[in-house]
Amino acid sequence: IITATDIMKYLGGGRVFADMEQGKADEILMIPVREIMTAADIKTVTSSTSVADAAKLMLEYGVGVFPVLDGDELSGIVTEFDLVKALAE
Repeated sequence: IITATDIMKYLGGGRVFADMEQGKADEILMIPVREIMTAADIKTVTSSTSVADAAKLMLEYGVGVFPVLDGDELSGIVTEFDLVKALAE
């Protein structure tokens, strides 16, 4: 999983904007995802996990997205936005 937080941690916060102003945007965009992605101990849910349980797990683990697995197969992702949308509907 790669998140905006992963990107900002890797790039050192505001440094990325200074680099972009200096014309280094192409170099920044070529950084391999494997260098910044979250890879260890990834938390997942299943397609039968309730919205309430997914929200509780996001709070418990301090994450904003879960891969959705059915068995060993990735069937989608659920994000904080998805949960807000479900509550609003």
